[in-house]
Amino acid sequence: MANLKTYLKYYKNNLFAEYAFNEVDNILFAELSYLNWTDIVPENEQKISLQEAGNKLIEKEKNKKHSKFLQNILEHLKEMKDGERYKNCELANFVQILNQQEQFGAICIYFEPKKVYVSFQGTDDSIAGWKEDFEMSYHFPILSQTDAIDYLNIVITWRDTFVYVGGHSKGGNLAMCSAMYSKDYIKNKIQKIFNNDGPGFRENEFNSPEYKEIISKIVSFKPEDSIVGVLLNNTGKCHFVKTKEKSVKQHDLTTWECFGTYLEKGKQTENSKKIDKRIAEWLKQYEDSERENLILTFFNILEKINVVSVDDFRHIELTQVMNAINEMKNLDTNTRKLYVEAMKGLLKSNKNG
Repeated sequence: MANLKTYLKYYKNNLFAEYAFNEVDNILFAELSYLNWTDIVPENEQKISLQEAGNKLIEKEKNKKHSKFLQNILEHLKEMKDGERYKNCELANFVQILNQQEQFGAICIYFEPKKVYVSFQGTDDSIAGWKEDFEMSYHFPILSQTDAIDYLNIVITWRDTFVYVGGHSKGGNLAMCSAMYSKDYIKNKIQKIFNNDGPGFRENEFNSPEYKEIISKIVSFKPEDSIVGVLLNNTGKCHFVKTKEKSVKQHDLTTWECFGTYLEKGKQTENSKKIDKRIAEWLKQYEDSERENLILTFFNILEKINVVSVDDFRHIELTQVMNAINEMKNLDTNTRKLYVEAMKGLLKSNKNG
């Protein structure tokens, strides 16, 4: 089946005037915010071409070790930077914040006259990154949401007529959040908001006037076995996408499949539906403070068994998990059962993947 590399092979030399900006371009632009453009892309509105910036970044990163996820993004960049479709795109307003309290990144991609895609960085396959996604279930706004709102309100100017906002994982949520609380003149410029397997919102934000105002512009893409994308309340146009991976590894948008200029349509799995239902029930059962305690406890369990990334689940045995859960003395029976079920599912899906 065709993937992003296939798309680039056939379309990288076709200008946007020939084939309009599409949902696959959205994925490629969402990827770019994951790269470390420090000292290459200006932090202000001064622009640099994708070709020039790409050449500098690839040279800078050539002797470094990267996760498979980032390796795939760099491979896509190598194709994009010399393709007629992308090489003259311009990058600006790069921001990256990474500390113990927050992980936030964003970049602006100007791809046609007066058109800009604002790309918000999400989480990769790290458990620390997933923890931020779950933090949204008990707190709003988290630090990165506040920064996303400020960012969009600063970078969009009168020169930008057509605005697209998007991101992957947490970045998809940040795209929606920034649009919700953008200034009115910016909100009117926004054409589409791309949520690529990102979590939704708590009831308060989901039912807010700000969310209802942008809902018609949201387009959501989720892999068939989506886990992150079914967190919290989310709506808008939702499309499930096929991928060669299984279970949690489907969250990696570099593995998503496409057909021509469209992402390959898939169907939500029964496992994803089950998780969606369980999460909805869980959210109704607990208040924010209780959710916070449960989530922090769950990630403490992962820390005890040395799970740092999704791939680590391949090397973990159920007995290790059970021992870690049994050490948590203050868990009620239902919560303990929930943890065991969740961990069994993660272990099984990754060992079979």
